[in-house]
Amino acid sequence: MWTYTRRLEDQEIKRHTDLPQADQDLLNRLRKPEERVIVGHIWLRTWYGEGSDAAFSAFIKERDEEPEYPVLQDAKRYNHGSDDGWQRIFARMPQMLDPSCVSADDYERAKQTALRECYLKELEDTREVEEMGGTPEEDGTYWMEVYWKYHEKAAVGVIFIADEEMIRAAAEDPRSEKFLAVWFDEMGRVVRYKRLAEGEASVLEMRMSVMGGDLECSSWMGANPGEEYEWEGPLGPPALTGEGEHS
Repeated sequence: MWTYTRRLEDQEIKRHTDLPQADQDLLNRLRKPEERVIVGHIWLRTWYGEGSDAAFSAFIKERDEEPEYPVLQDAKRYNHGSDDGWQRIFARMPQMLDPSCVSADDYERAKQTALRECYLKELEDTREVEEMGGTPEEDGTYWMEVYWKYHEKAAVGVIFIADEEMIRAAAEDPRSEKFLAVWFDEMGRVVRYKRLAEGEASVLEMRMSVMGGDLECSSWMGANPGEEYEWEGPLGPPALTGEGEHS
């Protein structure tokens, strides 16, 4: 993705209107304008069952303010169902995997630096617990709290997903729903995820607008790890450091 972005910069193409008219016409048929924006955060509706239109509209109207980020809802384009179907959005919006146009080397360097710092914190936490006569597994800091900075550097964006569970709840009470927030990495893999209430979404959106990539907040810290970022997963701390002490 970074190579593609650089190629556009070299050609001085900053917006779709810089393309030849024939290319613009083709692009307009393939991708909607909101699918072409360079963002790391969107709202995505993935369920379109009976009564869902009214429920989702009521949810949006009940919000204290309009969503600051794109809201994608189109049954023909985004009817992705449950589970991991939402990841198909990256086929339409590959730019979401590199919203900050960071080079692959810089991205990897930031992750490795954060991983090393987190690992040193784990060692220090283990030492302190053992000095007090405890065991790291039972008395140490939960590993997700120790390694949150590594996950933060791995995450390139977040999607707020209005799936069947969320919209059915909204049909009962627009304020009772909990949408699925998913933070993803440069390959579209889930780094962390959590169900959030509407109020939490507003706080998180405001925080991202003001503080950018700083994710040290309750929504992020209380989230669950994605399968590949689990403690024992291929991108978990032990697999990358080879020296994890506790989970």
